Amino acid sequence: MEDSSSKRFLAPVFILSLLTSLSFIICVWNLWNHGLCQWDEGVYALSARWVATLGEGGTLGSPSHGPPLYTLILAFLFLLFGDSDLTILISSAVAGALITPILFLLGKRWLGNKEGMVAAAIWVLLPIGVLFSRRGLTDIWFTLFFLLGLLILSTHSFRGWRDLGIFIPAVLAMLTKYHGAGVLVVAGMVLLSSPLLRSHDKIGAVIPSGKTLVWGLIFLAFTLAPWILFLIAKWDLLRLIENYGAYGGSSRPIMDRLWILDWGTGWLFIAAALVGGVISLKKREAGDLWLLCSVLFFVGVVVGYRPYPRLFLPLAALGCPLAAHGIVWISERFPFRVQKPVLVTLGLMLLVSLLPSTLAVGLKTCDTYRRAGEFMNQMSIKSPVYVCAQQPMVYYLQQKSISVLDPGYESLNRTEGSLILITDHWVERYPGTRDFLEDHPSEILFEEPLNLPEDVLMNSRNLETVLRMRGIKGEKGPNLTVRLIQKAEGP
Repeated sequence: MEDSSSKRFLAPVFILSLLTSLSFIICVWNLWNHGLCQWDEGVYALSARWVATLGEGGTLGSPSHGPPLYTLILAFLFLLFGDSDLTILISSAVAGALITPILFLLGKRWLGNKEGMVAAAIWVLLPIGVLFSRRGLTDIWFTLFFLLGLLILSTHSFRGWRDLGIFIPAVLAMLTKYHGAGVLVVAGMVLLSSPLLRSHDKIGAVIPSGKTLVWGLIFLAFTLAPWILFLIAKWDLLRLIENYGAYGGSSRPIMDRLWILDWGTGWLFIAAALVGGVISLKKREAGDLWLLCSVLFFVGVVVGYRPYPRLFLPLAALGCPLAAHGIVWISERFPFRVQKPVLVTLGLMLLVSLLPSTLAVGLKTCDTYRRAGEFMNQMSIKSPVYVCAQQPMVYYLQQKSISVLDPGYESLNRTEGSLILITDHWVERYPGTRDFLEDHPSEILFEEPLNLPEDVLMNSRNLETVLRMRGIKGEKGPNLTVRLIQKAEGP
């Protein structure tokens, strides 16, 4: 009996360890040829450098880019392993791999053992998950903390002050992104929807109590107070709130948002998740309520905010147990003796359907900024260097001890003699940049496409873009351009 029980325990542990290791391998695949290639990545990297060097290097970014936890994590890693883009990217890969066992535990506690294992397997090849596990952004860490917060609050009740630790993941989520408090919002949604409960959960999820929510809010307010006081003392808090309000809503139609989800997951995944959602609505056990309320919360986030692909990441992660629920339910409609082969077949079909987008979007590399920095380092630079709206470029140039000046157009016009101006395709559309380039002759020193994967997700309805990313057409994207601009000498 003991041997049989031991095998039943060790088999899932072995499979889960294998899936977690595979997830990490996929996320770090060819990562040394990758680099920072997006504005926010540069902001976080420069902020972390500023913290790690106690203000001697880098630049502290605005709190509008998010609370401080991710910056502090990167700064700590810089001190341990050195200030490099690889340190940043590998940390994201670790966070992405750690989501694998968390999704297994979520699926197991909310739905069942089979659902947990299938959910973990889906996450390993989920395109949007792989993509943001290879980027120096807050989103993968936020998803990790948010899912961990959901797991703990859905399986533990607050009974006294010794249980305050159950709220720590929610605090970590909110210190990573401002809507991390949504962990408690989801718990409140579950409590309010508890009258819809059809049967007691036999697996492990619990309905949160009002006491749990009250103490959670108190703990959250107490631990976040220092950050809020810092914002009030050092920044314009009202302006920060207005900044976030300005990003609410979008003129992009809802179908554009669905196309982002399509490229980030796949229609077979979405179909399985819809089946799982219907089954959860019918069952309405405690785990089903937690899953449905979590999905509903993030649906509100992606509909109410601009359709940035990264905002779909937590929603797609929660879609893994939903899709697993649908696949397991379908397999259980078959005779018992063939249920396992059917489950394996359906799971493999779903995983294979994810591969094209994972290869086209998730595993693409972009090291244009890094190579531009190396190119600049090889030059004998005598002219002032201006970088327009390209924080990753600033990060790499500072790493090479190249001084970067304020890119404001007034300072550009005040500069006499020659200067080096670094822009991209989008910045060159701005009236100030366009007029400046038209007024001054320039020599292009370096020019390469960026080919950002997010652009593919944002423009996936464009057939030419889709064909290009599937390798049918040659690649072409917004260019990073380094120009030497000759200006007339002053009088």
